[in-house]
Amino acid sequence: MAYVSAVFKEGMPNLSVGCLRGDPYLWRYLAGHYAHTAVPYPVEDFRQETLEIYRELTGRELRSGAMDFVDAFHHGGMSSGMLCADYWLAALPILAARLQDLNQAEC
Repeated sequence: MAYVSAVFKEGMPNLSVGCLRGDPYLWRYLAGHYAHTAVPYPVEDFRQETLEIYRELTGRELRSGAMDFVDAFHHGGMSSGMLCADYWLAALPILAARLQDLNQAEC
């Protein structure tokens, strides 16, 4: 049986948009969140749930140009705990595509 968390195992995509020090913590948080969610899993549900998790952690909507703080991801340093919204706006479609491929492989 495969789980949605498999979409995170390829690692964080190297995008033209840089990430901040809190982004890897969100990556691991999401991987843990989806660790027991079996595939197939609706891609749109994944997208909406991930956006909701971002909103719950930051208190803000995911929006272009934002840098949002998550205290739980703060471990010292200048950008510690900070998330780059542009990174997640670019990464989310990649994760959704990985999930779509995973869903098709499980059918």
